[in-house]
Amino acid sequence: MRRATLGMAALTVFTVMFSIFTIWLVTHDPLEDALRTKAKGQEFPQVVSLSAAEAYGDEWTKVAVICPYEPRSLAESAIGIDSLDTPEYGPEEGENIALMLDDDGRYESKTYKRSDVDWCRGYHMAHLNGVSHLEFRRENKKAPWVLVGSS
Repeated sequence: MRRATLGMAALTVFTVMFSIFTIWLVTHDPLEDALRTKAKGQEFPQVVSLSAAEAYGDEWTKVAVICPYEPRSLAESAIGIDSLDTPEYGPEEGENIALMLDDDGRYESKTYKRSDVDWCRGYHMAHLNGVSHLEFRRENKKAPWVLVGSS
């Protein structure tokens, strides 16, 4: 009886810890975490410069951006990927999509609210072009991170 109770307690602890870890994974974005880390200690406006690998992980060498209403077919031909998993007519007005690209032609996409990370405001070099270096700026604590440069 005592072993069964200990077993149930261990299973309960494991389930709770696994759930917390899963929630953490879902709520933490690697780009936003990297921006926060690199901006730590800076006064506003904050400017952060990082590579695609620093933003998303070593396997990703470039990032391309799809802004609102940019058709999937235009993005596919510009980036050279035949079947993107993005909306047919691009993201909604309040969203933008970052495509993480590797050297083997693989990609992953991530949709951001423009109120959090705005890839599309004013600066357009990363739009539908793979870039490896990113520069973001944030005016104040409540403002979004805005892409201001890339190469």
